[in-house]
Amino acid sequence: MLSQIHKAYTLEYNIPNHNVIQEVSVSPCDSDPCVLKKGTTGTFSVTFVAPDDSKKLTAQMSAIIGGLRLPAPHFDRNVCNGYGVECPVTKGNRYNYKYVMKVLPEYPAIRTTFRLSAKDDKGNSVFCFKMPVRLVNS
Repeated sequence: MLSQIHKAYTLEYNIPNHNVIQEVSVSPCDSDPCVLKKGTTGTFSVTFVAPDDSKKLTAQMSAIIGGLRLPAPHFDRNVCNGYGVECPVTKGNRYNYKYVMKVLPEYPAIRTTFRLSAKDDKGNSVFCFKMPVRLVNS
């Protein structure tokens, strides 16, 4: 596991080959943890190099609360569904996955950890990172 300060926030990369991830950005985020206001959006952008050829990529976003990984509701798991990545992906090529998440008003105002990961068509990890986030009332 590799931890890194990126811009103003801390990231943990949870894959054996952390060199797959070239850049991660979250907007708006200018603090650690990232503060996201309920009723707004947060944009997660991951630039990565495909470790293998794959016909599709499947993502998962979750919040870790009390040690439990809770999947984000209404999350489109298909990385190639209009998020900047065209499938199939080719080993060694660089891609940018950009997902805009709605921070729903009904989410609790809490401090948590967000986890975003993607797997290839064989179930192998393509990228995975975690970051601290605080959801606040707007």
